[in-house]
Amino acid sequence: MRRNLNEGEYLVWKNKIVVEENKGLNEGLPQQELLSDIPFQQPNRRLLGVWALRAWFQREVRGDGTEIQGKSLRSWIKRSIGEVPVILDPTLTERTSLAFQQYMYNAGFLDNSIEVKTDTMGKRAKVTYILKPNEPYYIGNVEINANNPILDSIIRRHQRDSKVLPGARFSIDELDRERRRLSSIFRDEGFYAFSPDYIRFTLDSFSDVSSINLELQITNQVNGEGHAIWTVDSIEVYPDYRVQQRSDTAVSHQRNYKGLSIFWNGKLRYRPMLLRQAVFYDAGDKFKASLYDPTVQRFASYGTFRFIDLKFNVLDTAKHKLIGRVYLTEGKHQSLDLDIEINHRIEPGLSGVSTSVGYTNRNLFRLADIFQIKNIAGVDAEFGRIDGALNNADFVIDISEAFPKAILPFAIKPLNRNTRIRTTFSTRYKFEQRFRFYRLHTISASVAYEWSKSKKILHTLRPIQLNVFYLPDAFRTAEFEDKLLQFPSLARSFQESLIAGSNYTFLWTGIPRNNNLNIESFRFDAQMAGNLVSGFTRIIQGKRERGDYTIFGRPYAQYLRFEVEGKYARGIGRTKAQLASRALIGVGIPFGNSSIIPFISQFYVGGANSIRAFKLRSIGPGTYSDSLTLTDPTYFFDQSGDVKLEANIELRWSMNSWIKWALFYDLGNVWLYNRDEARPGGQFNKDFYRGIAMGWGGGIRLDFEYFVIRLDVGLPVHDPRYDQGERWRVGTYQWRDRAWRQQNLVFNLAIGYPF
Repeated sequence: MRRNLNEGEYLVWKNKIVVEENKGLNEGLPQQELLSDIPFQQPNRRLLGVWALRAWFQREVRGDGTEIQGKSLRSWIKRSIGEVPVILDPTLTERTSLAFQQYMYNAGFLDNSIEVKTDTMGKRAKVTYILKPNEPYYIGNVEINANNPILDSIIRRHQRDSKVLPGARFSIDELDRERRRLSSIFRDEGFYAFSPDYIRFTLDSFSDVSSINLELQITNQVNGEGHAIWTVDSIEVYPDYRVQQRSDTAVSHQRNYKGLSIFWNGKLRYRPMLLRQAVFYDAGDKFKASLYDPTVQRFASYGTFRFIDLKFNVLDTAKHKLIGRVYLTEGKHQSLDLDIEINHRIEPGLSGVSTSVGYTNRNLFRLADIFQIKNIAGVDAEFGRIDGALNNADFVIDISEAFPKAILPFAIKPLNRNTRIRTTFSTRYKFEQRFRFYRLHTISASVAYEWSKSKKILHTLRPIQLNVFYLPDAFRTAEFEDKLLQFPSLARSFQESLIAGSNYTFLWTGIPRNNNLNIESFRFDAQMAGNLVSGFTRIIQGKRERGDYTIFGRPYAQYLRFEVEGKYARGIGRTKAQLASRALIGVGIPFGNSSIIPFISQFYVGGANSIRAFKLRSIGPGTYSDSLTLTDPTYFFDQSGDVKLEANIELRWSMNSWIKWALFYDLGNVWLYNRDEARPGGQFNKDFYRGIAMGWGGGIRLDFEYFVIRLDVGLPVHDPRYDQGERWRVGTYQWRDRAWRQQNLVFNLAIGYPF
């Protein structure tokens, strides 16, 4: 590519920032991560840090560098893969130098300077920016001149939260933040017409060479009038507003409900109580800017409105009165969704197809409730088998009804208005047939309460959660019966039983800061099953042995189950690359009427969203192994356990706006809580690390904003299913052997990111 550069042209190869410290003064110096926000000529992205591949594509597809027209392959490469070579431009370098100086000046280093060095080697250029902040300036005295006693008292009341105080380092950026902070406080105290432009700082640096005295001044409004407190005279809601409709269009109906004026045409689709509880403003109160977002967010949380527009207009200038209007544009009341998914596994002949049909009705009972019914049906087939092609078949029906309020059989104290709560009633029927083994029916029902006071924290409580599964004897194959006889613990986990319990989930999600792609979350899940049923049956049935207590003629499960998961993703430098990680710990403890956790509540690993170098449920518990798990792709992959450890790390970077790459490393496994003689090595103990499975691989993601198609290829690094001494698999790779590739390369096609 460099041979196409003209005489005197250099390819920007590296930018370096050096900050000279002054007398060991580190506090407040411009930090490199902050300076990285300064716009300067970024070098082309390079493969392995050496080859500017995308810039090479841009130049080499047409050596003269002119534009390629049309829809040819060369044109597509240039538009989609190519990247314009970054040629050193002294004008832009000077502009960057001035931007650095301005940044240091704004940070309080008024006497700063900068030196720029450009080193060339061949056709490459390295630019070094040497920043010399020199001595910082500090704030001397701060004088307040508000010209308004109310504003003056507000400033002094909130002065403890200010960063503009005597002795603090002077910073123009901090002065701007202080203006915005005070303006926000004033608007929350009723000063509706206030803005940061009315706050001015006057600087005096003549009294001391290294300090600056400040005077905070509040100027009058443009018309010369002083600042006044505004009150909300009335609130109006238009629940059937159309975007193209004029705001002053006449409406046919009006109703007042607890200080709220509702205007609509035709039939009122929402109950007045529902509309009132979403509006945080009350007629007659002083204006508070901080109630704007909660009002909009509450309407948005209903999930039935497409657009929400809250406006305040001046009603009476002399009396300083406002009128608030909420314009609500409804979305579709009913929708029908159809999804079809086709997949083919690389192992010999495994293919599958599934269909999903969903119906949604929003606002069925005029309470912004959401009714959903969804049906999923799918089959897996293995072509070429003599004993039949069909492998698995699934059929699922989900029905749910969600209300944006707490629905309880008893009265409770009124909740804080900032608390958003949702009650969901749901039920599910699942039919699963594994043609070589069994037919399983599962029926479940639950009542869930979700509530949150902030964007970061979400609580979910399911006080009632019922599961019943049924395994008909007539559809158990001889092969499956032999497997249950061989593993008594597996037989107990498949025992038909009732699971009645409660579940609580805590979810904390961090909010990305400074557009740096940082994402973090923490989830804690606790489930308790069988305790209430146990108390009831022990009273009725008296004392019995473990496992003998029944309800409605069926044994019930009794256990505790805990799961903790943490996720963290961090952006890397100025690039759009991201390093994502996840850690997960799960523990299930059977007790009372159970010696093992039911199969549907046990933990498992493997598959597209777990340890991707292993098939779903193909490893564990611990170092236990069945030789068929290594050779038969349709083997009974239902390995599960009571304890789970898992960790994942993934490096993601972009090729262009919609093609992304990833490299990953996964590790973990499941173990048994109690010893099982039939599965040696499966119990969790001090030697658990011997059973940790590890795998690595890479993948491609097609990111279409609304959804992501992901293909990952995983390869085992440490496989606990092998005998000790043979578990490290890296030295056994045989890339040219087709049979080895079919047995060891695991392809995962999925929708969305793995974590």
